[in-house]
Amino acid sequence: MFIFTIIGNALSNATFNPTASFAFYAASLKKDWSALSMAVRFPFQAASGVTRFLAEGLLTFGLCLALLVILVRGPNNPLLKLLLMAISTVGFVRRGANYTGPSMNPANAFGWAYVNNWHNSWELYYVYWMGPLIGATLVAWVFRFLLSPSLSTKEKKA
Repeated sequence: MFIFTIIGNALSNATFNPTASFAFYAASLKKDWSALSMAVRFPFQAASGVTRFLAEGLLTFGLCLALLVILVRGPNNPLLKLLLMAISTVGFVRRGANYTGPSMNPANAFGWAYVNNWHNSWELYYVYWMGPLIGATLVAWVFRFLLSPSLSTKEKKA
């Protein structure tokens, strides 16, 4: 938020939330904003949403990759696995806190959105649902083709 505020101030008090911009404009609180300036702001605000979508997807990709490696290829000790999973989760949450919150869990994001009555926004769906689901799908494919045991190894164990 600190970086977004600096960028926004450098861009003549630009905001990264189109609903906030529209509310300020409609309430006539920003006298120097015109319909044309609003039309210019919205594409940049949409790009900000894309950035959050990508951040959530990449964070989910990283977290899921770490969890898959820990659970499938990691240590046999269940307590050590749990510790490594906790460290990974906290690390990714802290890393992404400035970008999206982050959730990396659509059910968790929807639960908090519902409680706070902002569960009906498109941003919730594409940032907190589509980003993580696409990230999880991509990491599953990467893991399946690069890191999972081959089929012949599984058949030999059986």
